[in-house]
Amino acid sequence: EVHAAVKALQTPLYRCYTEHVPEASRMHGDVATLRLVVSQTGKVFRVDFLEGSTRSKGFEVCLRELFLGLKLSTKPAEKMQFVQKIGFQNGLDKLTIEPPRAAGGAITKQSVNELAKAREGEIQACYKRALTNAPGLRGQVLVEIVVDGTRGTVTTARVVKSTLQNAETESCVLNTVRSFAFPIPDDPGIVILQFPLTFDAG
Repeated sequence: EVHAAVKALQTPLYRCYTEHVPEASRMHGDVATLRLVVSQTGKVFRVDFLEGSTRSKGFEVCLRELFLGLKLSTKPAEKMQFVQKIGFQNGLDKLTIEPPRAAGGAITKQSVNELAKAREGEIQACYKRALTNAPGLRGQVLVEIVVDGTRGTVTTARVVKSTLQNAETESCVLNTVRSFAFPIPDDPGIVILQFPLTFDAG
């Protein structure tokens, strides 16, 4: 529903862009990422400008004013947060409004472990492929990730220590971990966490 409500603002969104961003600066397009906080009445009461490729303060103010007061027909059971990304280019038909992502909570070691468990099948598939050539393969891999809290995405993943000693499996695991996506925390920032993964065919 949030996506539909934002898409209904397509024309005024584009007006904010053309009125506050100089034409010369619109040649290559711009992206704006905002956090929308929705009350239990279904009304957006807070708008945070998280990221933008244009530095126009007038543009930021216009977007905030446009979203403040936006009301959803469905009232949530509790306060909710969403991250909304919008791509702007010359031409109303080129405006892109991505589906919003739920936000809130915190990125902790527990949330990483829960996500790793949810993606266990993919991680174990990396290990099982290596078992065909090394049947006795077993060990533990300590992985470190750096999470960009403004997006909830993993920017860096590396092996800190490994008793598995299998480069193919470790590379496959890192590729899987890099695709992890976390809810945007209440206080976005850079988060660095380490967590162990144990592999044993027995």
